[in-house]
Amino acid sequence: MKNPVVKGDASSKTGLAIFTRNCVSCHGKTGQGNGVKVSTLKNSPGDFTLSEFQNLTDGDIFYRIKTGKEEMPKFEGKLTDDDIWNTINYLRTLRR
Repeated sequence: MKNPVVKGDASSKTGLAIFTRNCVSCHGKTGQGNGVKVSTLKNSPGDFTLSEFQNLTDGDIFYRIKTGKEEMPKFEGKLTDDDIWNTINYLRTLRR
């Protein structure tokens, strides 16, 4: 699945706002999996800055966000597809 939302400052800014509202508590402000709720989780939320994550396709990330996995809730019905794509564009800016 190809990301239909053009990458750029506007998309990343929108994605950051969505990430801040929905993801920071587990994934941390910098996406390194060190949010305030991490100590309450059974599984690590993962580090978005690592090449292991960055090497995933946008479609793979879209599916994970939309459907959830283990402790991560599904965002289908909570976020629009464009919200998810904008969030992915923001996640692509998180590098070490």
